[in-house]
Amino acid sequence: MRLIGGSETQRFVLVDGNNILHKAHYVYETLVSRSGGVLTTSKDGFNTGTIYGFVKMLNSYLKKIKHYSKVYVFFDGVSGVRRSLDPEYKSNRNIDDKSVSSINTSGLDALKEVLRLLGVNICYDPWFESDDLIYSFCVEHPQSIRMIISDDKDFFQLLTDPRIVVYRPCDHEFSPIDAEKSESVWGKINQGKHPPISPGAVRLFKSICGDPSDNIKGIKGFRKSIGADLAKSMDIDGLKVRLANYPDVKVRDQVLSHMDVVSRNFSLAGFYRHDNVQGVTLTAKRSLSEARNYLQEYLSIYDLSFDGFNSNVNIPAVPVMEV
Repeated sequence: MRLIGGSETQRFVLVDGNNILHKAHYVYETLVSRSGGVLTTSKDGFNTGTIYGFVKMLNSYLKKIKHYSKVYVFFDGVSGVRRSLDPEYKSNRNIDDKSVSSINTSGLDALKEVLRLLGVNICYDPWFESDDLIYSFCVEHPQSIRMIISDDKDFFQLLTDPRIVVYRPCDHEFSPIDAEKSESVWGKINQGKHPPISPGAVRLFKSICGDPSDNIKGIKGFRKSIGADLAKSMDIDGLKVRLANYPDVKVRDQVLSHMDVVSRNFSLAGFYRHDNVQGVTLTAKRSLSEARNYLQEYLSIYDLSFDGFNSNVNIPAVPVMEV
């Protein structure tokens, strides 16, 4: 256990918006439809279950974090750079629901308006993934405490910075994960059969072994335990040095013969810096009464609590944080 922060430290909550968006859509629209339930709709006729679920989930997360300075929600654009490297990147992702269009158009615009009225800043660039925007924000605020809410283990790469922690919504404890704890998270995957991966080794590990969630294809059939060991090299140059004296000739030759794949994946698995996150940020409005009126009168949503958003008042001085 350690303490991070201090009396003058800004504490930013950085939310992977698409991660929560798809959870909310699945629970409050897809499952409702499958069970024969009636979907709630706005005055304009688009489904509002996702908006309801998103606000409800985010409110519960903020209540558990309690002390924070500002909240930022980041939404996905399309990474043209990664698609140019591999046209199959993330091509395996599909949401089999007819109402998904409501997320991407009117529903998403309405959600952004609600969040801004609740005091949340919105970050979006059509040519950048939310991961890259969050990474760029972290780089721009090195002295702050940055608390990332996402189930995406890619963010574990950022935990080499001791002032960054990750909260995973799928974790029932919803406690902050730092570099040391992140290794144990990897170790619990696949019923404890996955090797622990340190934050600095995540990118190279994905490059070697691949990542099915992003449709990144690694070396076929490569053992994860060996991949975890080689990933300690941290980058491509380090890997080549390591392989030059690697005792298992078969493994060495297998990796060297696929170095083009590993190098491409290394570019896919890293983060890309946005040069002006502030320029693609819609600033918060913060008016709880307007938020409630908008939800009720336009979206027909009546029973949401906002008590988690009450701390979002740009506090300059907050307690230290225990991790």
